[in-house]
Amino acid sequence: MQNGQVYSSLLEARRDGVRVYLDGQLICHWKTTYADGSVTERWRLRNSRFLGVGAYQATTTFQKIRLIEIAGKGRTVPRPDDLKLK
Repeated sequence: MQNGQVYSSLLEARRDGVRVYLDGQLICHWKTTYADGSVTERWRLRNSRFLGVGAYQATTTFQKIRLIEIAGKGRTVPRPDDLKLK
């Protein structure tokens, strides 16, 4: 990836694993039951039911993030006060 370049990424999380696409090209496929996954303390969210997005060792601007339900009925969780956009 190049600094200053705009990219489009898609992450598909399913019951049997994760697929990651960059500019429409599959770059990672992790077949898993999620029992083998973990998050380091530095990246752990206060509430494990929330989703988080981050970048490692790079200044990053996320221009748009969408969460799309594929199956089941989800619900919106209000932002904690310290994360509310002003």
